[in-house]
Amino acid sequence: KMPESYPEHSFNNFLCTLGFKEGEDFNREYRLGTYFLDFAFLKDRIDIEIDGSQHNTKKGKDHDFERGVNLLMHGWVTVRIPVKELYIKVKEYLELTNKTKTSINHLCNFFDDRFDLRIKNRDVSSPEEKAWSNQNRVRVLESW
Repeated sequence: KMPESYPEHSFNNFLCTLGFKEGEDFNREYRLGTYFLDFAFLKDRIDIEIDGSQHNTKKGKDHDFERGVNLLMHGWVTVRIPVKELYIKVKEYLELTNKTKTSINHLCNFFDDRFDLRIKNRDVSSPEEKAWSNQNRVRVLESW
């Protein structure tokens, strides 16, 4: 397992405040294939990632893209929340919902405005994703 960062710890507390239960509704640092998912909602196949500044580099963006397509090819949707937006968005969401539990889809849609579209498709849909997945399909399947 990866050590928990302060933003991940804060997001974990946020989920618990809303009534989501760790180990029941979601798992922390869940290993899936070669990846560790920050917050894995197993029943819904949703991965929530809290992204620090390392995700803004070319290498970080390339890795995140590859990882996202890999997970998507296995039916998982990834929601990425930049740390710089995390605390403002959490505060807004708590005010919006009055700290009551909502669906995980509602929560993800709040943090990612393209979530509804991606959850409906649950496949590799953009031209870039299709090109990458076709080129790397054998390697992806071997890594699982």
